[in-house]
Amino acid sequence: SAEQIRFILAELRRTFLAHPELLQDTVSIRFENIVEGNALLRLDAGVETTDFQEFLAVAEDLNLRIVEVVQEAGGRFTGPEQQVQLGEAAPGDPDRVANIEATLREWREQDRLPFPDYSEQDIAELRGTLDYPPKGSPG
Repeated sequence: SAEQIRFILAELRRTFLAHPELLQDTVSIRFENIVEGNALLRLDAGVETTDFQEFLAVAEDLNLRIVEVVQEAGGRFTGPEQQVQLGEAAPGDPDRVANIEATLREWREQDRLPFPDYSEQDIAELRGTLDYPPKGSPG
């Protein structure tokens, strides 16, 4: 649904803006197109490193977080281009879409809907708040 896409976009933006290893002014998360019934999301961000192995570690961390956000919203990846496909909530969790819609409704009521972007205040508050490396890592 459109609400699922809005939720995914908002959560991915929050994740990228909160990541301590990303250059905030390079973060861009956009719903770029619809191809064969699938939502194409474009995710861009610069990583604060010149070390290739560190870059790969940050990319891996982000990819895992992307998968979590998409799954939380009831989406899945399809096709060779890793397009996001949205459908009904996964069996066993029938309230997922209703919870997403409630979250978006709350954001609207509080004038906090992060579209087209988060506010400057929200961006400043998010800076560096993501747990990286993740808790439990030896780093």
